[in-house]
Amino acid sequence: MNWDKYLERINYHGSLETTLATLKELQETHQLNVPFENLDIHYGTEIILDIPRIFHKVVEKKRGGFCYELNGLFYELLKFLGYKVTMISARVHSRVNGYGKEYDHLVIVARIGDDDYITDVGYGEFAFHPLVIEMDIIQRDPRGEFMVDDYDEEYIRIKKIEGEGYNPEYIFTLRERTFQEFAEMCHYQQTSPQAYFTQNKLITRPIQDGRITLTDDYLKIKSGEGVHEVLISDKESFDILLFQHFNIRIENSV
Repeated sequence: MNWDKYLERINYHGSLETTLATLKELQETHQLNVPFENLDIHYGTEIILDIPRIFHKVVEKKRGGFCYELNGLFYELLKFLGYKVTMISARVHSRVNGYGKEYDHLVIVARIGDDDYITDVGYGEFAFHPLVIEMDIIQRDPRGEFMVDDYDEEYIRIKKIEGEGYNPEYIFTLRERTFQEFAEMCHYQQTSPQAYFTQNKLITRPIQDGRITLTDDYLKIKSGEGVHEVLISDKESFDILLFQHFNIRIENSV
């Protein structure tokens, strides 16, 4: 695999030193340029945890992906660059169902100096920059304020501060996992009628002052100028907006 092509795909042209500053820029440019999307699930293409296959999809075909794909590939890039990284499992919070199952989400931990950082390019709406695993401090990020704390005796939690309260993001332990340990949940996420990702198409990426999100039903653009929403009535409109805002064309889509 040509890692220079990957760096070009995420529009990264900075230093390759294994520093926190480099990791911040890598994570931010990745999110700005590679969308979180679940289109394969809805167009009948099986998602397999195979790095060369994911590289072809994301880098060569200029697609996006969901957490197992995006963070799995980003992990390999960071390892190639010389970062000390591990994969861990996280359980994502839902307002309806609470925290999900183990392996619900794949997250990367990068060790820089004496500190461990959560770095995540496969969560949709998340921090632009890595979050240090240090308890109960407010971490200010271009995408808001976050905090890491102890959820219970076993799990650590990431939450986003919202006014006087907070929104839970996910909980995790620091137990190292292998890529293939996520295969069963990856299969569940793309096949189960109960899985979130089988319910609706979702393509989303941040912009500097907001976010662009496309579903079966609408296009929503949040920016400093406010919120602009367009309702979608047919497949042709969806395909046009998909290409216009994400530069993605799906061959043989139905």
